[in-house]
Amino acid sequence: MNDKIPTLEDIRSTAAAIAPHVAVTPVASWFGPSVARFLGPDAEVLMKLEILQRTGTFKARGAMANALAFSRDGKPLGLTAASAGNHAIATAWAARRIGVPAKVAMVKTANPMRVALAEFEGATVIKTDDAASAFATAERIRREDGYAFVHPFDGHTTACGTGTLGSEVLAQVPNADAVVVSLGGGGLAGGMAHAIKLIN
Repeated sequence: MNDKIPTLEDIRSTAAAIAPHVAVTPVASWFGPSVARFLGPDAEVLMKLEILQRTGTFKARGAMANALAFSRDGKPLGLTAASAGNHAIATAWAARRIGVPAKVAMVKTANPMRVALAEFEGATVIKTDDAASAFATAERIRREDGYAFVHPFDGHTTACGTGTLGSEVLAQVPNADAVVVSLGGGGLAGGMAHAIKLIN
């Protein structure tokens, strides 16, 4: 895995590479009553609608960035991932886009709709007891089947993928006072924060 810290050029190159595959999602004003209550009547809060992204989440960016990176010297035999849902769907989608199979390890408590969506995108879904066994299963697939492993939140290429979202936000809202990002595995927050700091 390439653990080099992404440069702004890396992020911009990734944005150009994935552009034919992903959507530039819109921003929309949020006028909920809590905005005025907590931030004052003149505050403006904008939401970045990645729910309108391919596969329904930002995960499509990192998955496609990895799929294209793995394909630089010829297509991989397939893609594999460990996920509770959204990353599995995105990896299956990215695999289909580049024309290779996908085998994804999903925890048995995953939302059935997300399992169905991963299968709809063409993935073979392997159920596991927990996250640790999902990662172990994906590693076995990588080792035994020769599939490329798409990490859900770690690594240079995944960070470049989530970094494209940070650069896109600032292109759409160049005078933003702050950007608030949700935190799960840390990949989205890390990539976005890094790109935003590089630009501004």
